[in-house]
Amino acid sequence: MSKKPIIGVTLGDPQGVGPEVVVKAVLSKELANIPIIVFGSYPVLLKAIKKYALKKCLVNFIRKNNKLRVNYNIINLVDIGGGKELKITCKAEAKSGRAAYNYILEAINWANKGIINGVVTAPISKEALKLAKIK
Repeated sequence: MSKKPIIGVTLGDPQGVGPEVVVKAVLSKELANIPIIVFGSYPVLLKAIKKYALKKCLVNFIRKNNKLRVNYNIINLVDIGGGKELKITCKAEAKSGRAAYNYILEAINWANKGIINGVVTAPISKEALKLAKIK
């Protein structure tokens, strides 16, 4: 039997629907047996879990130096840091654009190292990226 590929999923823009989409998808029955690692910040993920998780869930923190163990039916998180300063205003902000960009960069870094097999990005805001001066 072949080993399932590990998919990296970014949280997307903290001010948008990204965190909601990621929490609902990762905790869905349809994806319960897919090894998924979320790239984002814990405070942003926690807000989304409290608001959108339909069932209790656990967060498994994945660290760069630890042996990678993917657990099913929980949210595996590579905590990029930050996020406490982000208040959910649903408006494009430079801080949220920078956060979304950093999530993507870290996921790509893990893919380039062969730790994960693919990257999926949750929705991001082009306006927030522009405000963060990211081109």
